[in-house]
Amino acid sequence: MKYLELRASSAQAAPASVTGDTIKVEPDASPFIEAEFILDVTAAATDATDTLDVYIDFSPDGGISWVNAIHFTQVLGNGGAKKEIAKITANTGLSTPTAPLSIAADAASGAVRNISLFECVRYRSVSVDASTDNGSFTWSLKAVYR
Repeated sequence: MKYLELRASSAQAAPASVTGDTIKVEPDASPFIEAEFILDVTAAATDATDTLDVYIDFSPDGGISWVNAIHFTQVLGNGGAKKEIAKITANTGLSTPTAPLSIAADAASGAVRNISLFECVRYRSVSVDASTDNGSFTWSLKAVYR
């Protein structure tokens, strides 16, 4: 099992687009078969029209190109504190083929694309201030690989 902190708890003022560091995840022995990502929003006390979107991306080629696998449910500015967990499970044994994923396209809000656990992971976030009230969200992001 491996624990990662992708983003320590801190405020993200809106508007902002942030791309986290590339983290190379190497298993200690056997390959990982699943990963859980925990988004912990501890403060969202701005306007209802302010938003925060948080994404988890994987890279199949060491950080050159990225595929979006998780788009947590969009956080609203008046939504208060909340936690969400998203899980990716490798080798699901799907009996029918799935459509190809566009590397350029993000998943819809609240969606998880069950793709392979590639060795590189990162987060992205986009916060929007729909008014002039200086929206801000305080949040952290952790992962557990098994």
